[in-house]
Amino acid sequence: MDDIGEKTLRKRAEAGEAKAQIALAQILEAQAQDEEAILWLQRAVNSGDCHAKWLLAKRYLGKPPKKSEEGTALLLSAADGDAEAAHVVASLLACGIGAPRDWGKAFEYLTRSAELGFPPARRELIFLATGGLAHEQEREHPAGDWKTLCDAIDLSAWMAVPPRKMVSRDPRIAIVEGAASAAMYDWFVERAKPRCRRADVLDQASGEIFQSEVRTNSAAPFNALEVDVIFAIMRLRISMLTGLSSEFETTNVLHYSVGQI
Repeated sequence: MDDIGEKTLRKRAEAGEAKAQIALAQILEAQAQDEEAILWLQRAVNSGDCHAKWLLAKRYLGKPPKKSEEGTALLLSAADGDAEAAHVVASLLACGIGAPRDWGKAFEYLTRSAELGFPPARRELIFLATGGLAHEQEREHPAGDWKTLCDAIDLSAWMAVPPRKMVSRDPRIAIVEGAASAAMYDWFVERAKPRCRRADVLDQASGEIFQSEVRTNSAAPFNALEVDVIFAIMRLRISMLTGLSSEFETTNVLHYSVGQI
């Protein structure tokens, strides 16, 4: 945007237009003027704009406790009218992050996100309601049909895990056939492909993260705001199969080519 365009945008923002305030905040953020960007987002939040609440929540979540608490409050408020925020709340509730796991509320927020027009939420509802059989279909659903799809989800079927076969007690090794469906694997591959990169190594002593020749595979990490309900189900399935808490390490999709380590 040229100087004239930014001046016009600033005038609209100063006049109280929330969309202009958000747009100006995003420009300022790109220019590394974070403090002023936050001020404009706060002005948009004060006018009740749900999208501004979501954008400000993303900045605060994960920060020191006071800001993180404010971010959580903003996120929940934004979820009433912002499709992406509602989707994030659904995923967090499904994972049990920040609050006890609550599938009922998770599906309510997922449905709300779909009703507000968020494509990922709509794909997830189709996937879950059809047992993963129709997630690639491009189809439109009439208003109100998203609730019907949500009601068709059989959570108990998604939580049913196959038996594990112990092949070694020491070291402890087990094999599980059908730990996830082919459709679930396709889902994870589709989500991971755009973000796959050389995997990192963590130095346990220093906490430093770096790349090393001892690890040559690629990985697609997903933080708490980037996972979805399908990931939440897979994490819980892994927990049930291993007997370990679902509150383990952050979500990663790993890719190995032949010969990679």
